[in-house]
Amino acid sequence: MSIISKLPSTTFALPSGDIVETKNILKTIIIDDETKTNAELIKTKNGSSVSKLEHVSYRFYEDKTSLYWLTTHLNDIDSFLKIPTPKANFEANLPNRYPGKVYYIKDGKNISGILPGDLFVLYAGAANTTNWKVAGTVKEYDPVFRRIIIEKEIENTNEEGSLDDYPLLYIVRYDSNGSQSFIINGEYQVGRTEAEYQKALSIYDTNLAGIEISPYRILDGSDLTENYDFTNTPASTTIIYQYNNSISGLDADLSSFYFHTLEKEEHKINNRYNEIKYMSQETAFSATTFVNTLLAEEPIRGQKIIIEE
Repeated sequence: MSIISKLPSTTFALPSGDIVETKNILKTIIIDDETKTNAELIKTKNGSSVSKLEHVSYRFYEDKTSLYWLTTHLNDIDSFLKIPTPKANFEANLPNRYPGKVYYIKDGKNISGILPGDLFVLYAGAANTTNWKVAGTVKEYDPVFRRIIIEKEIENTNEEGSLDDYPLLYIVRYDSNGSQSFIINGEYQVGRTEAEYQKALSIYDTNLAGIEISPYRILDGSDLTENYDFTNTPASTTIIYQYNNSISGLDADLSSFYFHTLEKEEHKINNRYNEIKYMSQETAFSATTFVNTLLAEEPIRGQKIIIEE
């Protein structure tokens, strides 16, 4: 591909740690937003039916590989996450991208002092060194939804006891000498649990196009009031109290609200990336010829171009 060969060199770090030399194809030439939104010039097609970016480009430009650069530049593809992904592959990969587990604090109570790296532990019965049931490293504590996200849950298969519906919470911290101390020692209980990719991000009255609702809003039955409770121990009529205590499905008073989850947000983003912009081959050849002319001289990183009919 003539354009690629003229771009400045760069390096790319593989997940293995190996460093490879490649061409800096991103942002060397920037196509103006006016071009990308020109309905007379730009066409769109779903690109998720094929598994590789070059196959996506082939659908538009066939074997004319000198035009493939337009696929990345028209669609702002600057990472692997923005490459079109078939729905089945995308859904199967979500648990791998977000392997953590989310534990909401019962009654929507707020906790202070939990840090990333702390050890989250739930016990089957009284807390001791042998009857822990599940554990995991804290990834973050979210004070908005009052929940703990752990990086990955580990289950003690040797412990035959089961957890209570609302088990007591223990947070352990180790110092530089390896000594442990309990930051949370059973003063709180956990309620709702879910996989990390299923966690709620926001709440709306009807759907994503509706009005966003604070989890601290007070309800009158299933109806919203104009009152809020932001205290560390919110009233039982707040959304957060009822949501955090809903360990099997949603409380009846919450069933009419829309909970936008990380999974739904990732699907929305993926659907957007799957709509691929492209040009007619005639226009694409003209644009490529023009860019080749620019790159025949010393390339200017970030040079913006406008393409017209």
